Amino acid sequence: MKKKIMIDTHCHFFSKTMFTSDIAKLVAGLRKNPFPFFRNSIDNRNERLVEKFLDIAYDKSPEQIYELMKKEYDCDFIAVPLMIDMMYTMEKPDDYKNSNDRNGYIRKIGKEFKKMTLDSQNRFLFWLGETVLPKGNLNLISNRSVNFFKNSFEVQLRELIALKKKMPDRVYPFFSIDPRREKTLKHGVLGEIKKYVGEGKPFIGLKIYTGLGYSPTHPVLFDGKKSVYAWCEKNRIPITAHYGETGFAHVLTDAKIEGDIYYPPSGDIIPMEEYSSDRVIRYEKNYMGNTDDMIMERQLMHNHPKLWEKVLERYPKLKINFAHMGGSEQLMAYSLGSKKAFWTAMILGLMEKYPNVYSDLSCFHYPSKNDFTLRDMYNKIYLKMSNKARRKVLYGSDFYMVLLFRPSLKGYIAEFRREFGEDFEKIAYNNPKKFLGL
Repeated sequence: MKKKIMIDTHCHFFSKTMFTSDIAKLVAGLRKNPFPFFRNSIDNRNERLVEKFLDIAYDKSPEQIYELMKKEYDCDFIAVPLMIDMMYTMEKPDDYKNSNDRNGYIRKIGKEFKKMTLDSQNRFLFWLGETVLPKGNLNLISNRSVNFFKNSFEVQLRELIALKKKMPDRVYPFFSIDPRREKTLKHGVLGEIKKYVGEGKPFIGLKIYTGLGYSPTHPVLFDGKKSVYAWCEKNRIPITAHYGETGFAHVLTDAKIEGDIYYPPSGDIIPMEEYSSDRVIRYEKNYMGNTDDMIMERQLMHNHPKLWEKVLERYPKLKINFAHMGGSEQLMAYSLGSKKAFWTAMILGLMEKYPNVYSDLSCFHYPSKNDFTLRDMYNKIYLKMSNKARRKVLYGSDFYMVLLFRPSLKGYIAEFRREFGEDFEKIAYNNPKKFLGL
């Protein structure tokens, strides 16, 4: 019997062409001699998982990634690939950066590489400096203003538009743009969004990733009738926002922020002008330390649930998917009744309170000691949700990022089908169809 069509509401079609030649060379080095990294990596991830991940990142085009997913799913499916605007991941916006800031930081990284030892936090960086960039090639980092993601935006845009044109009823991409681009665009960020997103346009929705260095309440997104949120709410444009304390973040030591941030010592959100007179955050956790701590610090300050709650208080009908439902570690903590699970607890509360708040289960993996499974998630969390909230749970894979945690997409979908049973069609077709407005 032919399987019914399904919708993957969270995946990525990133290809090597979206990066500069420098990062392409870096990935090539990882592929040629990956095993020292695997042996020395902090979390001891399975070598084959990372190798497969790198093979896709380096060898597959967006169309080939789609075809690979279709083969693994063994059924017809709709993909929702998400862009990510990484323009300011390694570089500050021109309107407030000091031209020496970034070059100084790059030089600092170069010096740190040379002093690096094999301690528990810096093994990857040491290996990178000794193996991938040996014998003077540290100049790649130390003597040039290299932004590995410089071409990312334009290439992603071009590739996704071409794929949408080729597969109009099977690919529904989400556009992404950093609100700090406002002054660089003739018609501003909203003008750029209108150009690409909406009925008859190549993109169906918007992707927001505030951990890259901006607030969910950035004025371009948040303030007034001409804001991005106001336009999305009025036109029922779906938004997917990364949601949780892990993931990805910018690597700069400081950032100028507009809007509000979450301030951990107070346990609340505050306007940036109350945090700092020059509205600059100087982070305590940085790239040369523990990367996980660096990411968590930025996610807390720029992506905390209380910030999103403020967004929804002003735009209560906004259609938004908070991806990952907080993440697998949070879901496990929530199932145990832990107060640490505030990301998951707050998203479930927002799903109850607001009519168009959704959450996907993309990149579900077994945290810690594998003592929390998808069956636990289904029985201890999903089945205890109200019917209202269950109608807003979405299936997503986070392919091909999920390959860093799971051996195959085929096994991933098989587990979801098995554990969710009759409810699988709801999370993988009915709910996503409503969220996307198909």
